[in-house]
Amino acid sequence: HRQVQAKLPQEYHLLEALVQKVPLNTELPCYPFPSFVVNYYCCVEGHRDDQDPEGGVCVLLVFGSFTGGQIVLHEPGIVLEVEAGDIVIFPSMRLTHFNLHF
Repeated sequence: HRQVQAKLPQEYHLLEALVQKVPLNTELPCYPFPSFVVNYYCCVEGHRDDQDPEGGVCVLLVFGSFTGGQIVLHEPGIVLEVEAGDIVIFPSMRLTHFNLHF
């Protein structure tokens, strides 16, 4: 979490505030993030994460051996060829995003 704090200080402050609201002071396995999702060979339709807090970010950690599955950020017109070990950070509330077929 120190790297997130160092590289994304404003976002880290926002995440800290969200994590403090977790019931029963539960320690989160994805700290400092309040949640995480594992997508396994999953294609998602274009969407924005409209329930995210303003200023929040999505962090994609890419792992596994695969072909395809490029990440698309619609508004800036970016298609990312990703591979194991890549990290993609973007404001998922403000950018329509999806991935292509594997």
